[in-house]
Amino acid sequence: MKLITLKQVITMLCCCLAWVSASTAIPKNDTVGKPADTAVEADSGLSTGSNLKITAENATVEVQTAGDGQYRCDYDENNCTVTTVTSDDAFEITVTGKPDAAFGWEDRVMVYIPAQTYDLITGVSEKGGLKLSGLNTDIDVTNNAGSVMIDLPSDYDRMLNYTGISASGAVILNGNSDFTVSAKFTACSVTVPDTWPPCGNGSSEYSYTSGSGTAKVNIELTSASFSLNNE
Repeated sequence: MKLITLKQVITMLCCCLAWVSASTAIPKNDTVGKPADTAVEADSGLSTGSNLKITAENATVEVQTAGDGQYRCDYDENNCTVTTVTSDDAFEITVTGKPDAAFGWEDRVMVYIPAQTYDLITGVSEKGGLKLSGLNTDIDVTNNAGSVMIDLPSDYDRMLNYTGISASGAVILNGNSDFTVSAKFTACSVTVPDTWPPCGNGSSEYSYTSGSGTAKVNIELTSASFSLNNE
């Protein structure tokens, strides 16, 4: 199979959504389709040490931390809906693209979350594009026929579990020198840095440890393309 490059993964992070035209604070237990009157403080939607789940359905979504302690979403309500649900287990944000919405990474929805401690962040792509950036927490990602990029901080020291089915994805370690990568895959194209042991075509497993192996990166792929990068 033809190997996928990091540049190609970035290009493939393009699914339904239209150009950002509104900046809306995210209220709890509501459908976000209009500007909110007041911002949501960090502890009113999700307390420190809680779980957060973000789902991209036929939409392209980028998640970043916000220094102002607010949940905020920049999007065009004519092209998607953003819904939130609060439960005992997690605060959930779902972005769903509408039929005939525009395609393109430049048209992505921006979701901002408080820069705080989380027990677990779950990312789900259902035929969507999803990018998670700068999150030093346990992360679980399921990518079903979409494209996902996980851009980890260089000092990442937690656990990342990634499952991709008929999908493309990438994990960027940003120079981390203390991690363990464990991967299992079926009918996949996988690339790793040139300085790592090679991942041969037709392989079904791959593992590599750097330093003490503190950060754990666990990958399971089926009929997928995937890139590991540590620049």
